[in-house]
Parts: sequence; C-alpha cells; structure tokens
Amino acid sequence: MDDRTHASGAVWPFRFAVATAVWTLGLLVIGGFFYPGYDQGGQFISELGAVDAPTYPWAGWLGIIPIGVLQCLFCLTAACSAPKSGLALAGFVALAGYGVGAIGGGIFPCDASSGCMPDDPSVSQMLHNAIGGGGYLIGVLGLVLVAIAALGWQGGRWLGVLGLAAAATAITALFAIEAWLEWRGGLQRTAEAAFLIWFIACGSWLRRAR
Repeated sequence: MDDRTHASGAVWPFRFAVATAVWTLGLLVIGGFFYPGYDQGGQFISELGAVDAPTYPWAGWLGIIPIGVLQCLFCLTAACSAPKSGLALAGFVALAGYGVGAIGGGIFPCDASSGCMPDDPSVSQMLHNAIGGGGYLIGVLGLVLVAIAALGWQGGRWLGVLGLAAAATAITALFAIEAWLEWRGGLQRTAEAAFLIWFIACGSWLRRAR
C-alpha cells in the first residue's frame, strides 16, 4: 500500500500552517507597534498580552489565543491526512499541546511586572507558566514523535530530518532563556520559528502527496 494515501482534506494542514505563521507575524508587528518601547529581541511574546500592558487585553484574545487555535487545527487536520500510524497520531496529539499552551497562555495572562517574571507571581501568572511552559515541552515531544514517524513515510524522510532538527532547535532555545534572559524574546521567537517552519513544511508535503 502506498504510504502517501491521504484524506481528501490534505490541503487544510498547509492552510492552517500558513495562517498560523501569518497570524503570529501580524501579532508581533501590530502588537509591537502599539506597545511603546517593546523590544522584540528582549521581551516575551506573552508580554504583549500581559495584564497592564499597553496592548492588553486584545493582544491575548485577538492574537495569542487564535494562534493557539490555528495550531490545534493544523495538528487535527494533519493527523487526519498523514499516513496512518500510532506513532504519528500520538505525535500530532502531543503537538497539539503546543497550541493548547498558547490558548492557556492567552486566557491566563502573565504579570507585566519584571517582564512576566515577577518574584511574587499572581495565580494567573502561575497558570500561564504551567500551561504555556508545559505546552512547549509536550509540543517538542510531539514534534519528535511525528518526525520519527515521517522518516518512514514514502518521500517524507527529509520531513522527518527537518522535524528532528526543529525539535532540537526549539528545546535548545527554550532552555537557553534562563541563561540569557536579556535575549529571551529572540530565543522564544527562535523556538516559535522552528515549529512554524516545520508546520509549513509538513503541510506542504501533505498537500503535494495527496
């Protein structure tokens, strides 16, 4: 059986992947414009939706949360369109945790004080850290699982290699934040870019391999 046999909706993962990237870029550009002095390299994306930020609350409800929804929709449609295997399904389910983390991070905004890293965090900040941080970690795990599955897809080996590279880049950037807090914005965006590049690549492969 040809491993490239997919559902008729294989075009949707690509559309949701591109929409996620466009929405993310739009949030960064528009949010940064309306947040005086916002430093893209030195501030978290979450700071755009932080309580008392100039862009609160719309950056969270119109930016961060929709991005998370689009990420989940990508994972759902990709899981339905990709070659069927338990490993791939488990990977896409875990990868959807990345989107759930964004949704949770938008619903529970961080505290604007100390760059969303206060010494005495609010309940919202603690939930933000737990859901958002957990989303990144389970998302990396999901990416690794799907990438391993993709290594066995007909014509998908490159996608698997790219997925493993993206996972390595994302986890390295995320763990480097604590060591280089002054570059936390750039490091977070590096992790986000690794996910988004793979999302678009996966969506493109699924669309071509229908």
